[in-house]
Amino acid sequence: PGVNDFDAAAIRANHSMPPRCGLFYFEINIINKGEDGIGFCKERSRLNRLPG
Repeated sequence: PGVNDFDAAAIRANHSMPPRCGLFYFEINIINKGEDGIGFCKERSRLNRLPG
């Protein structure tokens, strides 16, 4: 696990959430708890920082 935000990483799905979708579900499995952050990002967002 990292010590600060510079040690962060992100995961991006192969397909985006449908824009007209009123409700969307996804599931993750956290195998090593640390400072977790979950968010949405644009297609070209950097993957070496926290999302959002």
